[in-house]
Amino acid sequence: MARNGFILGALCALWAAICAQDVQRPSFRECPVDLFFVLDTSESVALRAKPPEFYINQIKTFTKLFIDELKDMRQPCDRDVTWNSGALHYSDDTELVMELVDLNTKRADLKAAIDTIKYIGKGTYTDCAIKEGIAELLKAGSHYHENKYIVVVTDGHPVTGYKEPCGGIQEAANEARQHAIKVFAVAISPDQEDTRLSVIATNPNYRQNFTAADDSRSTQMLTIQNIIHTITNETKDVCCSFDCNAPGGPQGPPGDPGHRGEPGRPGMPGEKGDVGAPVSNLLLIYKESEESSMHR
Repeated sequence: MARNGFILGALCALWAAICAQDVQRPSFRECPVDLFFVLDTSESVALRAKPPEFYINQIKTFTKLFIDELKDMRQPCDRDVTWNSGALHYSDDTELVMELVDLNTKRADLKAAIDTIKYIGKGTYTDCAIKEGIAELLKAGSHYHENKYIVVVTDGHPVTGYKEPCGGIQEAANEARQHAIKVFAVAISPDQEDTRLSVIATNPNYRQNFTAADDSRSTQMLTIQNIIHTITNETKDVCCSFDCNAPGGPQGPPGDPGHRGEPGRPGMPGEKGDVGAPVSNLLLIYKESEESSMHR
């Protein structure tokens, strides 16, 4: 009887382990999209109003509203768009707020991390921040390379002539295009440096009149809904193509040692040695050596 109980317990433990693996394994129905926020907290943003935290708080509110709107969405092919998201903020330095996380399990954690942002002040290295966002997208998240997006929230400063240490925003945008990463440019308020924002956006549709901070919350929501609508429309082709795009599995165990190789071929003859001393000289050296040993 005790033996039967032990077997039953072991079977239950095995079934629980299998179920746990099924929960962790992404379903084929899921089509994950990565959306990474790059948030400008530089001096040019903070000093636009008093207190300095005014526009920083507006950016934080906008980002949290955006995260709340990133909900699973059914595509016509009966697959679900799911979301991974993360964020950084920057001035002349970048600070990672949170790496890409699955919003179905870490939404509250990401919003809490957004709340902790404090403005940095100082310069505006938007090019460096975009490149850092690209790096975060490439090292984690969706196995669909076409489903990766960045939302840059900035005032567009600095103006032309300002030294940008990471090659400039044009180079950063080109790098994103090379990796099939799409970049949206969102102004903090409507009166921004639109020329630079248009350079940041990797497609004219990714700029439009997007605004993160305004007197009306409806303006923020309109920006958020338009961006999400653009993304979900673009991902239809990726999510509804049924080519094999499965992620790679874990590394397998080391293989068995290989068989011993065949003996190598005989080597090439060596180089000819130097000419030796004449025999007469050798005999003289030998005789001297013998006489020297006799006198000892």
